[in-house]
Amino acid sequence: FAAITVNTIFALGEEIGWRGYLYSLLGSKPTFKTTLIVGTVWGLWHAPATVLLGYNYQINRLAGIVFFTVLTILFTYPQLLLTYRAEGNVLPASSIHGAINALWGLTVIATRLPKEFGEIVLGLGITGIIAWGVVDLILYIAMRKILLK
Repeated sequence: FAAITVNTIFALGEEIGWRGYLYSLLGSKPTFKTTLIVGTVWGLWHAPATVLLGYNYQINRLAGIVFFTVLTILFTYPQLLLTYRAEGNVLPASSIHGAINALWGLTVIATRLPKEFGEIVLGLGITGIIAWGVVDLILYIAMRKILLK
């Protein structure tokens, strides 16, 4: 719980920028277009840290930019839904962002895969892309009647 609380505070800055400011400029509903734009900007914003510092991808840095950008696009849809349902309040999105950051750290600690393989396969790689794709599909099906009004 403490890790989630701390990570929520750190995630708040990003959420104010992505879900608070940028999303409000693009429209009032979480559409495919807004998800794609916000998620792409969010992912590419991390690219310099990935290339220069190995942020999240110490070995596969260039592939990491692609993987992370796809993940941020997929992760953006639930975040936009939360912000939409909270009438623009970014705290729910910050909470889930912080929780994901806290849980991601556990996958790194708990794995026995070689680092170069784990970066591509685990939560910030193919496994995460598949999982968030399924989450997005389920959320889209569940929310489409509300969003299409």
